[in-house]
Amino acid sequence: MTMVESLRSRESELRGTAERDRANAEEAERALRQTRWTADDAARLKDNRVAELQAEKVELNKANKAMAEEYERKMGELLQSLHEVEKEFVSQRAGHQESLAKQIVAKVSG
Repeated sequence: MTMVESLRSRESELRGTAERDRANAEEAERALRQTRWTADDAARLKDNRVAELQAEKVELNKANKAMAEEYERKMGELLQSLHEVEKEFVSQRAGHQESLAKQIVAKVSG
């Protein structure tokens, strides 16, 4: 084999290797693009889920605040009612004690 033939053979081998390398590079680029698309889709889905959860949190905070305000209002009403019952009890007790005192005075005098 002459040197020219040897070099041509080597050139052919190198061209074949270059073609395989180019094909592998193109396949790697396609896989990379697919991976990027998949990652972008996953990130978009996660961002949407985060936004949904944040909106839900806002709604839950509103509901919690409304329930706390309702609780405070009802507890205030209950406390007011309790004070009224206590006031009525004290008034009745004073009336009964006064009545008892009058009865005791009447028995002792009579």
